[in-house]
Amino acid sequence: MDIKNNTTAKKNIPVNPYVHFFNTSHCFFKKAKKSPDRSTYQFGTSFVYAAFALESYFNYVGENIIEYWDKLKTLSPENKLDILAENLNVVICYKKYPWKIMKELFSYHYRVSTWKSAKQNTNKYDWLDYCSLENTKKAIENVEEIIILLHTAACFKGFPFTLDHQKMSDTSFDE
Repeated sequence: MDIKNNTTAKKNIPVNPYVHFFNTSHCFFKKAKKSPDRSTYQFGTSFVYAAFALESYFNYVGENIIEYWDKLKTLSPENKLDILAENLNVVICYKKYPWKIMKELFSYHYRVSTWKSAKQNTNKYDWLDYCSLENTKKAIENVEEIIILLHTAACFKGFPFTLDHQKMSDTSFDE
């Protein structure tokens, strides 16, 4: 049976992947913080999805403000942000948060994605050092701050983390 034949769209809703990635990051974080000592991989997953959300948002903004963005999609996230910042007159200082999170997020993402398990010392994985409640909370907060700053600078309407008029982001981590 072909599943596609059983699927119907109720209405056309624009899908912004960065919203889903950010929500996924937040959901993994909320789950992990309930038992932080046993949630290393959930924190790591949350961290990676925060990186996905940020780069996806760069592409979202770029597609909407730069005609030739398709030619820039293969650039590094930092280069994409530099181009967006220049076009939106946003000042970036990579030595201070929230911008400093860029190096942490994408360095972590790179180390995890290029890890060669057969050749690694199984006693120490440096990328696991980032998998903590504090680092993940900081990453989510900084990613959200960057997205809101760019959203405002691009003069986009509404809150950037909405899906079908429901708020997807809640930075209150005290629940």
